[in-house]
Amino acid sequence: MEQVSVHVRLDVARALQAGEAEIPASKEILEDASRLGVSLEPVHPGTSAPDLLTHFTVYVEDAEKARTVAETLQRSDAVEGAYVTPSASPADLP
Repeated sequence: MEQVSVHVRLDVARALQAGEAEIPASKEILEDASRLGVSLEPVHPGTSAPDLLTHFTVYVEDAEKARTVAETLQRSDAVEGAYVTPSASPADLP
């Protein structure tokens, strides 16, 4: 399972957290996600803190799909950043 981290504009985040697509930008990102067959999940559901509200995650099955999702979402005016989350790896021990 791969993850795509998505950072959206604050106005878009508020609409998405409320489950609404009232503004054009939130409607656009939901349509993009639907076309890609993915959904945006809030990293901090239920928060009202502006610095946490804007972070979402998309889970996909493989690295190629993750790159496609990140590249597509980055083109949206609603998105401030989207990238494939690097896999965790153990620290090198001395």
